[in-house]
Amino acid sequence: MTSGGKPYSPVKTVLLTGAGFGWAKVQIPWSSYESSKGNINFGTLDSIVNTVQARGVRLLFSVTGVPNWALRPGANSVQSGPPANTQDFGNFIGALSSRYKGKVQAYEIFNETNHTGWSGYWTPAEYVGVLKIAYQTIKSNDPNAVVVSAAPSPGAVPGIVVDDVDWIDQLYQAGLKDYSDAVGVHTNIASANPPDSWISDPCCSGRKWHGSFFFRRIQQVRDVMVKYGDGNKQIWSTEHGWDSIQNVSAAPVPGYEYAAEVTEQMQADFLARSFQMAKESMPYIGVMFVWNLNYNGAPDDEKSGWSILRRDWSPRPAYSALQAMTK
Repeated sequence: MTSGGKPYSPVKTVLLTGAGFGWAKVQIPWSSYESSKGNINFGTLDSIVNTVQARGVRLLFSVTGVPNWALRPGANSVQSGPPANTQDFGNFIGALSSRYKGKVQAYEIFNETNHTGWSGYWTPAEYVGVLKIAYQTIKSNDPNAVVVSAAPSPGAVPGIVVDDVDWIDQLYQAGLKDYSDAVGVHTNIASANPPDSWISDPCCSGRKWHGSFFFRRIQQVRDVMVKYGDGNKQIWSTEHGWDSIQNVSAAPVPGYEYAAEVTEQMQADFLARSFQMAKESMPYIGVMFVWNLNYNGAPDDEKSGWSILRRDWSPRPAYSALQAMTK
């Protein structure tokens, strides 16, 4: 499961293991931990790692966010696109993988690089260049660590979001196969579509015009991997879930209207069923991280509806369903 963006606390870890899960994802903004070149704030990172490790939980660091000092000229911290010098990122990921050898079991290298609003203007070759240096550096420090390629943003918006499956295809053309142990995807489903459904099914409401609004979209990612001879590699979903604003907010955040169509019970049923599907018929899926454990902050924050805990840390139906399902 994933926590919010704050350092992982003992209560979060207990609630995670209490639901029967053994992985945690923590996002590590490079910009927050190396404010100037060579000055890395290991204190906060040590606290995260030690807290999670004490509970016997395996840890994925999702490393993203280029600091201002490392950006290309003309870029900005909102569109934190490729670093001007890939070696700067290599130095940072090298410091992490050396210090936390055997303690951090996996690294996701950046996030949603197909989305200009989140990650700036990457080309596939630029991303694979950064992935390459990260892969080689991590493996030299910690050969057992799993390197996961950046999960693309679901969807397709001309000029803003490159179609996620097309993006993965382009990454393979640029050399993705040689520099990852797993392919990252996001299956945080932006609709009320059940996990079993597909575009042609009459059952589905919401944004059914695009495949990324369905859990079964992951099968199309698999097809791309097989096309490039990479079918033995696993897919990791580094954000997985359904958004429900029931008992969270009176109205959905603009752009997230589908969240009003998903009841808490639907959210619970869809999550449990999707894990069952993965276990029973999708052996190519590795780890799926629920987005999110408790980012349930302000009602007008879109992240709140995805949470499986309430603001007071009590369980929503989704938490209880995940806790009860067969692992």
